[in-house]
Amino acid sequence: MKISAIFNDALPIISKFAPSIGTALGGPIGFATGYILPILAKAFNANPQNLSELVNNIISDPDSQTKLESIEHEHGDWLCTTLDSIGNLAEAEISVKLKWQTEKS
Repeated sequence: MKISAIFNDALPIISKFAPSIGTALGGPIGFATGYILPILAKAFNANPQNLSELVNNIISDPDSQTKLESIEHEHGDWLCTTLDSIGNLAEAEISVKLKWQTEKS
């Protein structure tokens, strides 16, 4: 299951006030779990491994907008740049040339 599916109820709120965070939640799972979830968990006083608690805290927190805007302000540019780089890697073409050398006796 994708992280964005787990965050289905909170994603509209996240995407509205922290669009780069919302985009990152739909990106590579390692990136979302290793970077995005800890940021959200810290801001919303939740365990990053307890996603239902985190979603509930985001939805029920009266300061969600302020917290999400702060996260976006602090991390948004870096996230956009990183996500663009990841997207470019998905389209990378690798060319390898091998030259066999024989051992001279």
